[in-house]
Amino acid sequence: MQKSALSCSVAPHRAFSLAEVTIALGLATFAVLSVAGLLPLGLGTLRDSKVQMLETQILRDVSAQNAVGDYTNVSYTAWFDNDGQRTSGADGAVFRIDVREVAGQPIYPGSDQAFDLGASLKAVRVEIQDLRTQARRTNHLWLPRDGR
Repeated sequence: MQKSALSCSVAPHRAFSLAEVTIALGLATFAVLSVAGLLPLGLGTLRDSKVQMLETQILRDVSAQNAVGDYTNVSYTAWFDNDGQRTSGADGAVFRIDVREVAGQPIYPGSDQAFDLGASLKAVRVEIQDLRTQARRTNHLWLPRDGR
């Protein structure tokens, strides 16, 4: 028997059904909305970590300045920009810091010489104010009295 050209066997084409396409679109939409819902949380965490990094950089700057500067008066006000660099004034500043010497002696538990350490350390309170949000954070530093 001869096969005619019209009776040639062609494999049937398989396609996704409407139900399968609907389920796939629903799953894709759920995944995209889940990721989009986490974006504000991630951006907020990124902003908070940048502010914390800048505050740490500012404290390091204060500590370094007091280590090499005039140690008789450590009370001053300074301004820093968005990169953590000291500015000459409030123009363009993002952070305002107030550094004040406070009375007090360090107390180390179990130390017999805590009062001897008080003679060589000076307590400094550093208040950092974020001028954008008006948030304030207070930190305490113990600095060597002789600058070393």
